[in-house]
Amino acid sequence: AFSFHGKSFHRIQQMLPDKTIASLVKYYYSWKKTRSRTSLMDRQARKLANRHNQGDSDDDVEETHPMDGNDSDYDPKKEAKKEGNTEQPVQTSKIGLGRREYQSLQHRHHSQRSKCRPPKGMYLTQEDVVAVSCSPNAANTILRQLDMELISLKRQVQNAKQVNSALKQKMEGGIEEFKPPESNQKINARWTTEEQLLAVQG
Repeated sequence: AFSFHGKSFHRIQQMLPDKTIASLVKYYYSWKKTRSRTSLMDRQARKLANRHNQGDSDDDVEETHPMDGNDSDYDPKKEAKKEGNTEQPVQTSKIGLGRREYQSLQHRHHSQRSKCRPPKGMYLTQEDVVAVSCSPNAANTILRQLDMELISLKRQVQNAKQVNSALKQKMEGGIEEFKPPESNQKINARWTTEEQLLAVQG
């Protein structure tokens, strides 16, 4: 899963729902270190196998590499690290550095990208930052102004809530009081004299 998805821990967690993201991250870095170490060892073994397959004699090997394993100064681990450094500087730097140092290097690498972005939920403008950094009292003044604006907005919200609750109570009362009273007069098909005069005048 790590070799296919890489650092997409959420996708890996969908494949392994019983594992937490923290455990997946921890296992990922340990797996990464182990993989890079074994790859360096495999390279050394492959080089030695190629030398033997080419038919190099022990004398030729000693001429090309005068530092033999019997010498006291020769250290195969140091030689492997040197060759690994020339071939793969990025992976060996990950191995040599601790986790915190590697994360700090990553942070420096991505610092240019994250410079322009404030934290999540914070909205800043350049004018605000300049105004706050001008003097120590400017920050307190701006914060007081923002507090006053916040208080006035809260009051407006409270007034709107009160108006809405009053309107809601009126709606619950119904429209019975606004209905016209029902008349008990019977409707007559014949027109009265007054109605005829009104019709003629109209």
